[in-house]
Amino acid sequence: MEDNFESNENTEKDLKAALDKYEDMIKRSRKFFFDHDVFVQLIEHYDERNDMNKALEACDYAIEQYPFSAELLLKKAQLLTDLEKYQAALKILDKAAGLAPGDTNVVLMKSDILMLQNNFQQAVEILQDGLNNVSEEKDVFYLEIADVYFEWNHMDDAFFNVKKALELNPDNEYALNRIWYLVEVTDRFEESAELHKNIIEEHPFCYSAWTNLAQAYTGLDLYEKALECCEYAIVINENIDTAHRDAGEILILMNRYREALEYFSKVQALNLPDAYLYFNIGYCYEKLKEYTTARNFYLRSTQINKNFAEGYFQVAEIYSKLNEWVK
Repeated sequence: MEDNFESNENTEKDLKAALDKYEDMIKRSRKFFFDHDVFVQLIEHYDERNDMNKALEACDYAIEQYPFSAELLLKKAQLLTDLEKYQAALKILDKAAGLAPGDTNVVLMKSDILMLQNNFQQAVEILQDGLNNVSEEKDVFYLEIADVYFEWNHMDDAFFNVKKALELNPDNEYALNRIWYLVEVTDRFEESAELHKNIIEEHPFCYSAWTNLAQAYTGLDLYEKALECCEYAIVINENIDTAHRDAGEILILMNRYREALEYFSKVQALNLPDAYLYFNIGYCYEKLKEYTTARNFYLRSTQINKNFAEGYFQVAEIYSKLNEWVK
């Protein structure tokens, strides 16, 4: 612990000394030599403080001393991208590609810039070329392609590429989280069920795969199977709030409201409650004809989200059931 503290303290001292030397050089219009890694630290220091002009200036000095550094060119391209100077950033990336052919970071940054310019087709083509030239981490490229298709609103293509990523790397947590929404919007519940059953056969303790399988079964109206999958996920990781939440919502579909409340109470204990959680709790109490409690939870949902129309509507419904028409 003490060694780490001393190491951090020394690093901060070194950075301060480098900053003082660098800024003195700028002030006096002199030229000092800095190590490559020191330049990287200086650029990141200014970038973190959102001083983009100084960060770019440091980049230019660094590139002047290290003209063959692809890393420094990538730093400058990222800064230009942040400033929305996309064409200038693409030119810098072309230089970096010449110095480091096949560098995946260059390909990924190019595709990001093209996507920001709404040049989706070109972004996909660049990523597919990159995919054909790498032997490892192909799942990363499939996910990047999926992101482009997602922004392009081509959801079926986005689903296909996330699926490919998971087939290559079932442990990719980002892909497991990403596919959940894509299954919902494309209605590919059967395909998702098969995919996640295959993942679970190889990785039986992957709780995210169990929750995704639960979602697929829910979409297929197989509620008992879906609930069982949620319970498996909870056994593997009792603190996974999504499985508790999903179990509660499945039990609502099964008209088992008291049991649903038990799962929702666990979500409350795990996380700060959100509007939808309070809404679901209110709905359960409404179905159990505990109207006052239901109204209180609906009101809480509107307190968290002032624009939560469903919450206000259900409050009105409760008042009508209580014959409080003015309210």
